[in-house]
Order: sequence, then C-alpha cells, then structure tokens
Amino acid sequence: MTRGGKRLLLAAALAAAGGWAAMRSGATPENKTPAGPSPVSAVVAQAQRRALSVEVRTVGRVQPIASVGVRTRLEGEITEVHFREGEEVGEGQRLFTLDERGPQAALAQAEAQQAKERASLVNARQEVDRYTPLAQSGTATRQKLEDAIAKARMAEAGVKAAEAAVASARLMLSYAHIDAPLAGRTGALALHRGDMARVGDPNPLVVINPLRPIHVAFSLPQRELPAIQAGQAQAPLPVFAAFSGDANTPPLEGKLTFIDHAVDGATGAIALKAEFANEGLALWPGRQVNVTLRLREEPDVVVVPAPAVQNSQQGTYVFLVTPEEKAEMRSVKVARTQGGMAVIGEGLSGGESVVVDGQFRMSPGSPVIVRKTLDGAAGGETKDGKAALGKAEGSQAPEAASFTPSAADAPSGGGR
Repeated sequence: MTRGGKRLLLAAALAAAGGWAAMRSGATPENKTPAGPSPVSAVVAQAQRRALSVEVRTVGRVQPIASVGVRTRLEGEITEVHFREGEEVGEGQRLFTLDERGPQAALAQAEAQQAKERASLVNARQEVDRYTPLAQSGTATRQKLEDAIAKARMAEAGVKAAEAAVASARLMLSYAHIDAPLAGRTGALALHRGDMARVGDPNPLVVINPLRPIHVAFSLPQRELPAIQAGQAQAPLPVFAAFSGDANTPPLEGKLTFIDHAVDGATGAIALKAEFANEGLALWPGRQVNVTLRLREEPDVVVVPAPAVQNSQQGTYVFLVTPEEKAEMRSVKVARTQGGMAVIGEGLSGGESVVVDGQFRMSPGSPVIVRKTLDGAAGGETKDGKAALGKAEGSQAPEAASFTPSAADAPSGGGR
C-alpha cells in the first residue's frame, strides 16, 4: 500500500471514531432532552378582602306618586286655556276658563231671591211687633199674634234657603275657573278652546303627573321578604336606579317606601316601591330602569372576579399564579355572586393572584405569562375581547339583570 493510501485510511478511521463518540454523548438534535409545557398567557386579578354590600337586583318601572285627571264640574264652552300642554304647572295655577254667563245669571237670580226673602222677613217681624201689644191689650186676638209669629219664622227659613241658593250659585260660578289640584307636568290636552266641557265625560281635560319626587315600582321573590323586612325595620333601605345601556349616567339613589301587604299568589313575588327626589328629572313615568336594593353590609369578605371561578365534576375551583409564575388549582366554595364579583366562602384568604382569563389552556404546574393584571377586583376587559369582570363593589349600583318571577318562587334577576 502506498503512503497516500495509508493516510486516507487513517482519516476515515478517525472520522468514524468521532461520529461514534458523538452518538454516545447524545449530541445529535434528534436525541435532545424533550422541552417542558408551553407557557400560558393569562389575565390575573388579586383576591381582595373587603366590606361588601348584600344586594338584590331586578327591573322596575317609573311611576308618578299620583296621577290626577282634571275634569270639569260645570258644563260649558271652554273660553280660555291658560297653559301649554306638556309644561309644568304649580298647585292652584289657573288651567281653564269656561263660559261664565250662565253661572253669573244664576247667581244674580239667586241674589234677587235672597233680597226678596229678606224683605219678607222684615215685613213679618214688623207684623209680630204690631200684634204683640194689641194682643196684650185685647184689641187683637191671640190667634192673630200666633199667625204673625209663624209667618216670621217661615220668612227666616226662606232667607236661609235663599242664602244657600246664593252660595250654591257662587260655587257653580267658581267651577267656571279650573285650577291645578297639585303641582306637576301636564299631558296632552283632550279639549281645546271652543270645545264643550261636559260633566261625567270619561276623558279628563288633561292629566297631571307630579315628577318631584317620583316612585319606582318593582317586585322581588318572596324569599327576599324576611331580609327586606329586617333591614327596613332599622332604617329605610337604599335603592339605586340605573339605565340599561347608559354607562355615563350614575345610578340614582332613593329609599324604599312601600312593601305590599300581601305576596302575589300567582307569581310568588312581593311588590315594592322606592321614592326618588328626581331633581334632574332623569326618571320619567313609564321608563324601565335597573333596580338594586341594598339589604345590608358585610364588613369582611373575600371577593374575586366571577369569571375566575370555574366548574368541574369535583366542584368549583380557581387557578392561582404562584410567585414562581406557575399555575396552581385551588378548590373554593362560592357564597354568592353579585355585580360581576364572586364572594368566596372557603378556599381563599385574600391577596392571591387568581386567573381571570386563560384557564382553559392551563393545567396545574403550567408556566404562566401574565399579559395583563386588573386593578384589584375592579371591572375590565381582557385583550382578547372577553368581558372579564362586572363593576367593582365600590360603585353604587352595578347594572342589574331582569327579574321574572315564577308561580312558585321566581328567581331574581341578579343573585345576592
């Protein structure tokens, strides 16, 4: 073998030995150690220990405290309308004037009859005065005196009747002027100037609704009645009214003023009313509002955003993010949900970082990348567009869901 051939054989042997060593050391890409689970992106919030209100929510409707239909007590033509329909009027303000000629003529006739009766009374008394000494002296009979006294008494009764007729005529004349029985806002006019107002017409001339203050009527399931009665016995319970789809208007606060005397047997609900000052006239009769009734305050509870709580066959649980940025599954018991928040009865003590969004790609021990941290337990929206939370309890009245009672014991629109 030549010297060049020997060199080629030696190089091939060295190359084979190097490949075998590399395979033994596991340096090839195919034999690398398998990678761990992929990190999961998540939105987190902190479980908070705080005071929390116990509230129930439903839907209510605005009602005026009183709705008064203005009617005439005198038939006649409307000669003047002193207001514009839809405007506010004050108590005692003139609304309509009817044709006064008929009542004025009746008053004049009654006054003339009154004058006649008074003249008859004067004459009758003079007759009594004339016959009294004559009867005493025997010049006139006793019968003449008694007849004169009887005529005088009849004249007195005639005067009283005439006075009553004058008062009645004046009252009828006053009916020609129709004034507002209470302050409020007027509705549409049923009759206008020149129309004939008739007594007994089923349609009022105009309807007046007081707007300050105003009522909101709503119903709640009968199971809430004991808590309502207990709270109302201490002080009028606060009630908040909010408008659906109007996040810019803060909830209006009022007080519970009415609890119906009986539960509706058909729906299992108790009717309630709250009174609102309504200074800004935001509450309008007939408008539907979301109602929140605050029953009591709980001074120390643990709350998390409601989307953090998940369900399984073993019960409810949450995912926590540990200081090592690992996922930990923790079993919890939920006392109730309210306003987008879950009140935790067992399982959390406050301060833990709970996962609000991203749980479905998560398992215990998974690495976690926090893409967003919500401010405490306040409401927010995740980056992928999912609603993470409702309003925080620091707000007065979160938006309420509707309540439709059932025949037995209907559930409220929002749980306590």
